[in-house]
Amino acid sequence: MRRIRTAGAVLALGLAGCGGGDGGSAAATDLCDPYPPQATSPYVLPFQVGQAYLVSQGNCSHGSHRAGSKGQYAYDFNMPIDTPVVASRDGTVLFIQEGFVNDDGTGDQETNLIFVEHEDGTVAGYVHLKQDGAFVEVGDDVRRGDIIGSSWKALHFQLAQCLQCETVAVTFLNTTPHPDGLVKGEIYTAETY
Repeated sequence: MRRIRTAGAVLALGLAGCGGGDGGSAAATDLCDPYPPQATSPYVLPFQVGQAYLVSQGNCSHGSHRAGSKGQYAYDFNMPIDTPVVASRDGTVLFIQEGFVNDDGTGDQETNLIFVEHEDGTVAGYVHLKQDGAFVEVGDDVRRGDIIGSSWKALHFQLAQCLQCETVAVTFLNTTPHPDGLVKGEIYTAETY
């Protein structure tokens, strides 16, 4: 059974594309706008402290994260099924979709996800969760580092100015320096919250 939970009416979500494409290279970040300073970022990597995952698709690259696309600033992290996904920043759960069957052949048209709104109105998207893999409810307040869900093979993370806006550049406070965004093919460790 497909379950959608939202605070209001069901939202027509124009998700940034996930998966596909070759993900580009470090040089592809030259196409991106400047990134916010990492030292003052309110965001942490969306996985638990001590864990490390490979960035399989980076920013402003090719495929679904190509420069100029809605998803140009999204990241894909390779991770095993059932990896705990954590809130990247304090916020309120805005939208949950968790009823789609994993590996049902529909690709990105049907994917489980959680959106969390932050105090400045930005919205983080945690996409490609396991069916029934949301551990929070719409309206819940979450703190940075709280476990909010469970992954399905990979995690697509994006940040936008609003729920249906284009993605924006983000840096993560709790990992190695990345002034031009995380780099495809690199492994990043969550060091603290």
